[in-house]
Amino acid sequence: MSTVLQDHETQRRIYLTLEGTANDLTNQDLLRITEVVGQVHGVVRIRRGSWQVLVGVPEINYQKLTEELSAIGHRYAGHFEKVNETSTFLLGGSLHETPFSNRW
Repeated sequence: MSTVLQDHETQRRIYLTLEGTANDLTNQDLLRITEVVGQVHGVVRIRRGSWQVLVGVPEINYQKLTEELSAIGHRYAGHFEKVNETSTFLLGGSLHETPFSNRW
């Protein structure tokens, strides 16, 4: 595994909540969001029930992600540091986005 990828996996992750819900987005929107997030070593999760779109990214890539999302016409409503992964499903990104020891 490359050092750069390993560094991204061990960094603190920040999650953004996108404005609107997955129901408000087209498949093409979700694909574009997933592509942008993947470029900054992030993940896209959908919260069950509310259909909120959560985007997780290593803290070092936070600013780049917000710029890229804005460039494709998507804004975020807020951010936080923890997500209960059992209440979400992974839409796109690495299945190994955080070290196993950091999952709760």
